[in-house]
Amino acid sequence: MKKIDELEASTAKLTADLNKLSTMHTQIVTKDPLGVALMKDLAGLAGLLEIQTQSDSVTLKVRARLRDQDFRTVRETVQEHGGFWSSQRKMFIVPRNSPAKMLGSPTIAV
Repeated sequence: MKKIDELEASTAKLTADLNKLSTMHTQIVTKDPLGVALMKDLAGLAGLLEIQTQSDSVTLKVRARLRDQDFRTVRETVQEHGGFWSSQRKMFIVPRNSPAKMLGSPTIAV
């Protein structure tokens, strides 16, 4: 019985820590205009992705396996912002100075 109580307390603490980290991550992304635009365009799917900002790009790493339709939706949204799927890195990458964003036309899907 004591072990179960310890596990429940540990689980509650880990959940609180995870929520705190998620909030901190969202605050960092929301300061970046490209990250904000991606989160807005992805709507509910943004919660399934880990969005990180770098000086030269924004990366979107899948947290859990996406359904085929969800993957296509994310891919199309990323392409609209001039980004692409990197099968080697297993993440979407949106360069900050992509030709598609500068020319106003979407990239060609690969």
